Amino acid sequence: MSSRDTFNAPKLSPKAKLAGYSVLSGAFLFGGQAGANIIYTDVDPDEVVMNGNFDIDMDGDGTADFRINQFGYSSSFYSFAFASDRVGIYDPALFGGSNRVMNVAFAPFQADALSYGASIGPLAGFAASSYNLIGSFFAFSDPYFSTSNLYGVWAGLTDRYLGVRFRIGADTHYGWIRMDVDPAYNMARIKDWAYEDEPGVAILAGDTKQGADEATGLAASDVDDTSSGLDLELSFMAAADEATVSEYRAFAVPADSVDVFDKAKAESLPASRYLSILPDGSDHTELFGAGMVDSEGDVIVGGVEYTCFVLSMADGTLAEKNTLSDPSNTVTLLAGVDAALSVNAFDAGDTGTGQDLAVQFSPAVSETFIGEYRVIVVDSAEAPIFTLADAEAVPGGNYSAFPPTGSDISVLLNSMSTTADGTPIQNDTPYRVFILSVPDGVGAQIGALSPPSNFITLRTNPVSGLNDPLTQSLQVWASSGVLTLNSQIPAAEVQLVNLHGQVIGQWQYGGGLQEFVVPEGYAEGVHILTLRYDNGVASQKIYLSR
Repeated sequence: MSSRDTFNAPKLSPKAKLAGYSVLSGAFLFGGQAGANIIYTDVDPDEVVMNGNFDIDMDGDGTADFRINQFGYSSSFYSFAFASDRVGIYDPALFGGSNRVMNVAFAPFQADALSYGASIGPLAGFAASSYNLIGSFFAFSDPYFSTSNLYGVWAGLTDRYLGVRFRIGADTHYGWIRMDVDPAYNMARIKDWAYEDEPGVAILAGDTKQGADEATGLAASDVDDTSSGLDLELSFMAAADEATVSEYRAFAVPADSVDVFDKAKAESLPASRYLSILPDGSDHTELFGAGMVDSEGDVIVGGVEYTCFVLSMADGTLAEKNTLSDPSNTVTLLAGVDAALSVNAFDAGDTGTGQDLAVQFSPAVSETFIGEYRVIVVDSAEAPIFTLADAEAVPGGNYSAFPPTGSDISVLLNSMSTTADGTPIQNDTPYRVFILSVPDGVGAQIGALSPPSNFITLRTNPVSGLNDPLTQSLQVWASSGVLTLNSQIPAAEVQLVNLHGQVIGQWQYGGGLQEFVVPEGYAEGVHILTLRYDNGVASQKIYLSR
């Protein structure tokens, strides 16, 4: 026996095997097809036939209906050599067997290599003999002469079909066998077969009608904060053979209904409860959309866990059964609220506690899903790195809560108020104030943090030194950003602070008449000028113009 070059076709999964076939372009007539069903058998792994037989039991009754046979031999004697290989198919009941294979029109004993979609039925041409040749190869050589020839149409073909006719009892059924054949007929690879269970009904080569191909790789995502179907996005991979699919139906199933959601349930739902998607040859990413309802008929909203499914609807020709996908991941739609605006803080008293701190802010653009506002005071050094997560982590005793009112809110903190870290609010410490919009947990689940307020430093306006002649001698003029001081105070530290507690300027005063230029960026309005000197502190309000 000579050595052989084996033919190794790529191994495919059952779905992948059918995915690459060409789509049927014409209409096929199936007499009496209503109610018919196709019985499909996959050979996994594929069966390779070399120097032997492989029996095919089409209907699984324990009796072989066809036998694929491959044998070959080679010989050499002195300078003469020849080799031969052949592949055939036959009814194991050779004498009196009635099972047949479709033949090549011009060769009544030669099995035809059908393409996907070819009709196999009563009108087809079947061989007269129970044995048919799929193909053969012969080679001969001597010192003076050599020759070789191939017989049959199967040499080197992949994914072609034998059209077969066989009996179940007294009834005739039609089916197909898919296989590959080596170019030199020294190997056959059997992949799968199917038959029509309705007697006398034709079948298309390659047709399984086991169901529409399945959508795979489902991934659900929360992509927005509207608390509606506009937030729910579903991505999935198209069916391997979309020719079997007439429509995809995408469902959002709430968590408490997932266990009872199956194909029958999906098929029973009205169009209002699913998203219809047409096959287009590519993978899909789709939003369920505003006003969309879930599988139970309830509007898709935030705060509910959803799992998505896709039902592949059969096209009715290549597939007759619908197929439900595996579930997607579970996703909870989380909606956010809006942030408060225009936060301002003021020094409104002289107690040296949080009772001096007044806060004013404008409401969020929408307060629909806001449960409360939280006023949070933060040390100014921490303000640049204070985040939403930090605000949400502030314990209950370290903020002040106020309900939404639909209008601007002005609040005065109390003497026990603290900063976010629990430190009592006090004088001479710069702060900034944030407002946390807290969601109600039903229509929204994600909070929002306002921009920080202005800097605010609480100070007590001093009253000491009013009877001090040095203090009484103080004269102050302010105009267009220039301060003019005149007094008998020999030396002092001068500080100009706006009503928000923000230091605008600081200078050293050396007595007598002296001018100071206020740095640019100050706001026109009332400010507090403070002088600190050896005998005490003097303070008074001034109006600083532009």
